[in-house]
Amino acid sequence: MKKIFMLLAIPSFLLYATEWQINAGNFYYSPSSLEINIGDTVEWINDGGFHDANGDINTLTNVLYDNPENFYVGPPTNSSVIGSYTFTIPGTYNYDCSVGSHAANGMVGVIIVVDSSSDIDGCTDSDAITCDDDIDSLYFPECDTCSDDDPCDNYYNPDATIDNGLCMYDAHPSYEEFTIENFNDGNLYLDWSVFMPPVDVSQYVLMRCADIDGDNDGDGEFEYEMCVMIIPPMPLYTDMNFTDDFSDATDYGLDDIAGIKYTLSIGYPNNNYWGSAFGNYYYESSDNECVDGDFNNDNVCMPMECFDGIWYEIVIDCAEEMGVPCEGGVYIDPPEDVCCSTCVLLGDLNFDNIINVIDVVSLVNGILNGNLTNDQMIVADLNGDQTINVIDIVSLVNMILG
Repeated sequence: MKKIFMLLAIPSFLLYATEWQINAGNFYYSPSSLEINIGDTVEWINDGGFHDANGDINTLTNVLYDNPENFYVGPPTNSSVIGSYTFTIPGTYNYDCSVGSHAANGMVGVIIVVDSSSDIDGCTDSDAITCDDDIDSLYFPECDTCSDDDPCDNYYNPDATIDNGLCMYDAHPSYEEFTIENFNDGNLYLDWSVFMPPVDVSQYVLMRCADIDGDNDGDGEFEYEMCVMIIPPMPLYTDMNFTDDFSDATDYGLDDIAGIKYTLSIGYPNNNYWGSAFGNYYYESSDNECVDGDFNNDNVCMPMECFDGIWYEIVIDCAEEMGVPCEGGVYIDPPEDVCCSTCVLLGDLNFDNIINVIDVVSLVNGILNGNLTNDQMIVADLNGDQTINVIDIVSLVNMILG
């Protein structure tokens, strides 16, 4: 009797496979990020609620996950064990809970499957935080191993061959990439669409801090005491422009503000906090802002016209102020809506620039009726004695006859 022996080919990674557990509860997976080896199995334990582990179609975007291979552990259940899955292809696997709004409330996870035999896993994106950056440990994890050229999981690792999907980012718009426009309609138009984030942004959050009383402590800086979220954390805002119409402000409007500080926070998928990466941008109210073609005649001796959004003064040179003599006459103060004094001939009581009998009649009638104006009295005082009488009439007649 012949004995038949069967030789089974079993992949080596299955011989050393490990089983892992991830706990699931209301709006969480714990741990939310797990690194395993090829051939390892992950089992999801239900701490309470109705959940699944969906690595197939992204619940938030309704688009297939870009996983090395998509997976689904379900259907949704409230049992103590949701299910398990064995990972045999290296790479980064993103997943969520597809039940209701669980994913929108943060119930998402990532599993990094590595081939420990040769590849090095780590953050492969050079745009991520790096060991050379000045990192604020309040928002980003410190990396004590950077000094040994061994970047932490969230830091760019130039030696990594497999991306671990854990990169964190501090990129935010430069001052030139965040524009603030005022079109004199009571609104400010904010735009950062030229900013190119290194990865897809999960949300933008915008805070406005206003100073309506100026530098009241005399330190040369605005205090920006009144702060409010004008783009709050929820719902997730992903547009790259915003109109600040001050609809939230009941005590002040744009015309009342001395200065504004806008803080734009960028929420990246792996950052611990939506406010980790942020930039500050400033707007100060200025009387020099205008619309091209506007004309301001509030000061008749110094009117202003707008060119390229800036007021420019139009200087008016008056003859009297420049020392030009008024030959044969006297300078008369201008009316309120006129800048320069007028040179009027002595004796020209009707101000027509001609000395004739009409001026004599005007002078006689004015003396008899006592109704000469102040300007007429100035030009009627031909002998300069500060009295208007018959001597001035005679002088005027002689001027005409002579």
